[in-house]
Amino acid sequence: MDSSPIVAITCNVANPILGKDSFQEIDITGISMPITKYNFIVKDVRELAGVLRRAFRIARSGRPGPVLVDITKDVTAAVTDYEAVLPAAEALRPLPAEEKIEEALALLKAAKKPCIMAGGGVILSNAAEALTAFAHRLDAPVCCTLMGQGAFDQNDPLYTGMVGMHGTKTSNYTVSDCDLLVVVGARFSDRVAGSPKQFAAKAKILQIDIDEAEVNKNIHVAASLVGDAAALLTCLTEKLPAQRHADWVTEIQARKERFPLQIGEGTHGAARDSGAGSAHAGRCDHCDRGRTAPDVGGAALCVPQPENLSHERRSRHHGLRPRCGHRRADGEAGQRGRECRGRRLLPHEYE
Repeated sequence: MDSSPIVAITCNVANPILGKDSFQEIDITGISMPITKYNFIVKDVRELAGVLRRAFRIARSGRPGPVLVDITKDVTAAVTDYEAVLPAAEALRPLPAEEKIEEALALLKAAKKPCIMAGGGVILSNAAEALTAFAHRLDAPVCCTLMGQGAFDQNDPLYTGMVGMHGTKTSNYTVSDCDLLVVVGARFSDRVAGSPKQFAAKAKILQIDIDEAEVNKNIHVAASLVGDAAALLTCLTEKLPAQRHADWVTEIQARKERFPLQIGEGTHGAARDSGAGSAHAGRCDHCDRGRTAPDVGGAALCVPQPENLSHERRSRHHGLRPRCGHRRADGEAGQRGRECRGRRLLPHEYE
């Protein structure tokens, strides 16, 4: 799941013939159970309103996810009294124990080459501003996963680009060379981590996530904080003295200059790493305020590239802001619908 809050409402056969392999009957709750956060089957019309309220609350709370509500045919035809109820305020999740906070602070203070990897959880928790404040307090470069694109200002000097198979050389080198990797709201997918045993092999990993099931699931971490990303980043920023890693940041800036992003003429206008050229080559000056909904595969990977993405996607309510028309600097329309050719190396593949 990519933590999208969705409520799917389906209908089934009537109660008396439910579970008897009736005509057009399907066990939709059983089929969808592996891919949903929660499932309901409503057999009494008096329970329908309450179930729907719970469904929307579950879909949006904690780590968002899909919820399915299956309603039998006779319930859809039944009549009952309805009483409006105001939605209950969502309870804030308490911060972890003070010992866990101190353990995380000790890792942050001891780090000489820290790096932050931001995932979609930063956007879902509206933690973009908290992430920016934390990154500058820690004085650490920031890379983003595909789901985290837009969580950090791409014009910020600390930003290194997307990480993983389709990420930048700067980001992947940084993850490979850092001694502390702070992962916020990301799930270490195979497109990012590649080989788990070789991912960030030189680093201790501090994981911040709303879902405790994600901790140590794909990658073993040195410490973890389970809770809301915005609240935890704010807490760490307040408790952490300002850090300075001038040599490390200078090294990252030099690497960004060595591998700037530019539009490759041989890749249908796709952004690529290069040893020369402007980091802003091929960008358009006009910013389209529309929203982009790409197809899967190569099209989705082209959208967050730097010649398309403008500034920040500050929260779950903002989509990616594309630049106008997918055009190259010479004005010729680029063929952005095609899949970008070739691939970038994963962090562990750099020698």
